[in-house]
Amino acid sequence: MFDTIHPAVEQAGLDTSSLTIWLLDGVPIRLFWRGRRWRIVDTPTRIGSADAVWHPALTHPPAGWSGWRFTASDGTATQVLDVRAVGSGWQLLAAYD
Repeated sequence: MFDTIHPAVEQAGLDTSSLTIWLLDGVPIRLFWRGRRWRIVDTPTRIGSADAVWHPALTHPPAGWSGWRFTASDGTATQVLDVRAVGSGWQLLAAYD
């Protein structure tokens, strides 16, 4: 009845592997994830909490954050990743097939 095609999405917290991202002029250019080297193959897009719309009843919204959405390829697989900077590292928010 409600047939919908959804891409496979991996939500934050499901992948506990390390994520290392290299930047050029503050923009991601490559990464190491799941034991493989990935190259960013599009223009990364900034994402963050500045785009969020909070309900007026929410008196203490969460702290702000910023990150990136980009398409990465390891030569055999291609995925869209959402990441955010946390401390001195990165956190995977979502991975889309």
